[in-house]
Amino acid sequence: MNRLLAGLGRTLLRVFPRDFRERFGDDIAHHFSIGSREALASGGRLGALRFWIKSSIDVVGAAAAERREERRMRRQKNSGGALSDLGQDVRYAFRALRRTPGFTLVALTTLALGIGATTAMFSVTNAAMGRALPFPEPDRLVMGRATFNGNVNPWVAFPDYLDYRDQATSLESLATHNGGASLVTVTGGDEPQQARITFATPNLFETLGVPPVLGRTFTIDEIPTDAPGEVVLSHGFWQRWFGGDPGVLGRTLIVDGSPITVMGVLPAGFRFLYDTDLWVPPWPGNSDPITRRYHNWLLVGRLAPGVSLEAARSEIDVISTQLQEAYPDSNKDKALQIDELREAMVEGYRQSILILVGAIVLVLLIACSNVASLLMARVSTRTSEFAVRAALGAGRGRLTRQLLVECVVLALVAGGMGVLLAVWLQDFILGFVSMDLLGIEEMGLSFTMLGIALLLSLGTVLLFGVFPSIATARANPAEDLKEGSRGSTSGGGIKFRSGLVVFQVALSLVLLVGSGLLLRSFARLRGVDPGFRVENLLTASVALPSDRYSQAEERIQFFETLREGIQALPGVESVGLVNRLPLLQTAGNVAIWAPERPAETNNDAPWADRRIVLPGYFETMRIPVVEGRALDETDVAGSPAVIVLTRNTAQAVYPDESPLGRQVAVDVGEDEPGLFEVVGVVEDHQLTSLSGTVRPAMFFP
Repeated sequence: MNRLLAGLGRTLLRVFPRDFRERFGDDIAHHFSIGSREALASGGRLGALRFWIKSSIDVVGAAAAERREERRMRRQKNSGGALSDLGQDVRYAFRALRRTPGFTLVALTTLALGIGATTAMFSVTNAAMGRALPFPEPDRLVMGRATFNGNVNPWVAFPDYLDYRDQATSLESLATHNGGASLVTVTGGDEPQQARITFATPNLFETLGVPPVLGRTFTIDEIPTDAPGEVVLSHGFWQRWFGGDPGVLGRTLIVDGSPITVMGVLPAGFRFLYDTDLWVPPWPGNSDPITRRYHNWLLVGRLAPGVSLEAARSEIDVISTQLQEAYPDSNKDKALQIDELREAMVEGYRQSILILVGAIVLVLLIACSNVASLLMARVSTRTSEFAVRAALGAGRGRLTRQLLVECVVLALVAGGMGVLLAVWLQDFILGFVSMDLLGIEEMGLSFTMLGIALLLSLGTVLLFGVFPSIATARANPAEDLKEGSRGSTSGGGIKFRSGLVVFQVALSLVLLVGSGLLLRSFARLRGVDPGFRVENLLTASVALPSDRYSQAEERIQFFETLREGIQALPGVESVGLVNRLPLLQTAGNVAIWAPERPAETNNDAPWADRRIVLPGYFETMRIPVVEGRALDETDVAGSPAVIVLTRNTAQAVYPDESPLGRQVAVDVGEDEPGLFEVVGVVEDHQLTSLSGTVRPAMFFP
């Protein structure tokens, strides 16, 4: 009987899972044995039968519940075990970083500086060089720039533009504009306002693929003979001046005294090179002589469908050759170079951007190497901890993952701090490398920045966290427990830390040399003598409305009165007036030569910047007169035409002899050159840039 009961007990146990039987099988069997004997003794065989029936029902129910629990645990382990372990690692990482606040603060600050600076620089670089132009099919847009003997000049003569526009079949359209927004006075509203105006050919907006949101653009195909009668408004000016009135079409604006009719309104956000309020067609009255010798226009075109840039360049070269043969006096050695619009716009910024990118990447590498050194030092103090964990069964993968999680947490927190720093640094970089021509005047927080910061944060983990994590996983529990109190480091760790020191010194040396060169360049730039005094020098710009000052005599009288009025103010020592401020405003350059030694063509003659000044200019600027005299009150209309040259201009026209009292011929945009008597020579001085060579210049009254 006992044998039978024991067999029944073993059979019932088989309904439980194996792990359960191994853990509790003996206890349950013992319970069955005692219960069976007691039931048999008290109730006989019938009592024993009732016991086994009841026990069997209980066992089957308990076994089913146990098997369900086993399946649930298995599913949880298969699906959520890794996440659970990862969550534990993250929580432990935060606790570990809190236990070492000194290390955490230094590491976070170092990484945040590196990630923030790099994020800001890459965000600006992406905006400048990676962002597509906001026009339809931007890859078909090109910019045309004149070249003289292969040297690029962005400006093109208007008659040359007309020839290229009419003859180039590889271009779907070719437009031009005067490349900048000048100030005009707008009246006709509640009160006068100043607005920025740009002259552009009617097909500019068609070329860019920008239709107006109201009305239409110009329809004038030829240059108007008088002031333009049509204007297209920017969206911002429409909102400011007309309050966004949709009935603005056909209304009249008074621009510098000339009435012009509103024909259209451009979309919000449209901007091309410069902020402009008013777009009008070009006309001779805008102070721009329409000749092949004056290069005051910028060209933008759109390639015809299916035409490559190389094919268009080949056709443009042929047209350039034809123009050189047809107009040898003005077009000798002159051609037109076309490039992708985006590339041409970025060209002036590329070198500065790449230099900054290289420097900041070096900073990030140094930051990562510093954190890696700190991490190795921190790992050496946790030798016993990792050795105990390894001795308790933690595998190398588990230890590596734990330290990598700590590195990821550190990098992500530093990345968040770096984003805040990058928002500020972007504006600082834009102040250092102005990119207003690209339409990048300010930048804020963007998804692009967040994405760059995230990638950099994770990338830095590879730079500073992988090797220390692997080195930790190679711990020998027995040896490390013996030497744990001494905080020993393995041979590989010592080599790695030594390598980091060499790496940091090398990068720091590169940055030190680069910084030294930059500081030397800055010091040399600060030490450049511009040729005039800037101490206590104040400047102001004045724009006169053409309707009230249409005659040259009226404008001269206004400026003379202005000069006398300012001169009478207390504390004013001297006053001078010039049409283009040096270093701030560029001026066109023209050919100048000695009449008795004319060049074969104007391109073979010396060229010099031209500026118009009033008496007192050289005295106010403290520009020394080295020979002759400066312009004075006797140099007025009706008196002999006179001119003042800079020293290098005088040497170019009359080498090794004095130009005083002699005449010079100047290309004034007419069939015959203008003849001027040289009354003075002033010292050379910078007109366009402190970093460039001193350009020749001439000054007219």
